[in-house]
Amino acid sequence: MKAAFERDPSGSNVFFGTEWAAGPWDPRACHGGGPAALAVRAAEEKPAPSPMAVARLTLELMRPAPVDRLIVHAEVIREGKKLQLVAVTIRSSQHEVARGMVLKLRVEDLSAACSEAVEDPSRAARFAAIAPPERCEPQSSRLRTGFSGLFELRSAGGGLLTVGPGAVWFRMTGQIVAGETPSPAMRAAAVADFTNGVSGALPFDRWTYINPDLTINLAREAFGDWIILDAATTVSAHGRGVASGGLGDETGWFGHVSQTLLIDARK
Repeated sequence: MKAAFERDPSGSNVFFGTEWAAGPWDPRACHGGGPAALAVRAAEEKPAPSPMAVARLTLELMRPAPVDRLIVHAEVIREGKKLQLVAVTIRSSQHEVARGMVLKLRVEDLSAACSEAVEDPSRAARFAAIAPPERCEPQSSRLRTGFSGLFELRSAGGGLLTVGPGAVWFRMTGQIVAGETPSPAMRAAAVADFTNGVSGALPFDRWTYINPDLTINLAREAFGDWIILDAATTVSAHGRGVASGGLGDETGWFGHVSQTLLIDARK
């Protein structure tokens, strides 16, 4: 099965990128979804005093992560009965390439709170307007390379290589780490870094809009195989922008993602 990374037998926190880790800007650099998923994986491996799940990832993508050897280090810096905060760093052989914080919160059955919650009607209407994956067209075969090749993609409107807001269903058909089934939070992190690609506001052949960061908030884990990313981008005349979107599954919304963008003309 295709996988973005293979584990180095010399250490459980050392990984080697494969061709399926590559991103759209440079085939020698990882798509941000790979390091994001590795950061979540490292945090989920940390034992907690009670059942906990990932509620937030904030990741600084400090340098391009090479499609090569990466070392992931995670450290619990705050722990209580209801939360755990994990600091994660990812290094190449030469540099620190990413640094993040993963917040885990306790898991408890509070169904009564959900039954009393008032839902945003505009968001509910937006979800209702999105066609389910079986009714959506498959995305172009041109996208079946690099990190995007780990997914089956179905467009619910716009999408990768299309200018403007977009909504795309993602189903992971490969793996983040070879031989491992990715957790729902890892899959959400991997999908989330496509936000600027799904909602590209500028022509891909003339502009780059790289994100040096990624923030994900998760109200719950994703259910089922399919994740919808419904995204839009705002661009300013000052060379920066913001891409943001909703994360959902076939039962409804479960999270939100945002990226800061650095806009540059291709040379």
